Amino acid sequence: MAAVSGRVMPESFLALPPQCQAVLALPEDERYLYFLREAAGSERLWGLLDPRGWVTLTDPQGHAGLPVWPHPVYASACASGDWDGYVPACIEVSAFLDQWLPDMAELGVRVDVFPNSGRRGRMVPALQLELQLREQMALIENGFINARRAAAGTSKGPT
Repeated sequence: MAAVSGRVMPESFLALPPQCQAVLALPEDERYLYFLREAAGSERLWGLLDPRGWVTLTDPQGHAGLPVWPHPVYASACASGDWDGYVPACIEVSAFLDQWLPDMAELGVRVDVFPNSGRRGRMVPALQLELQLREQMALIENGFINARRAAAGTSKGPT
């Protein structure tokens, strides 16, 4: 993976509000879509890091995976058991798309998107996540452009 340093958040920032518990309880597919929207919108995602490096896991089929979350409170909620001592660290989406995911694809490492405290997330190939995250970012970008045009009273162009 590319050498991108993570920014560690202070523990006081990581209290898990009750509404976040409801998001963690969502089915895997809904958490995946939530991740895409939130990561694309904030242009950040989060992993768990300790002095030895990023937390990884292996799925039942033997695929190596990097778990990621859309916000540090969700990552923090999973930092127990084997992951005790790991802390949430920020990864900029642009670096994740341009460096991390291509490197992970080359190494055959998958992405475990938004696991909950039961370690259940959606394990996807790196290039699939890259495509879907770029699509979500384009939707957001187009929404902002259309909102600006509407506010300015200009048309969207030919129809």
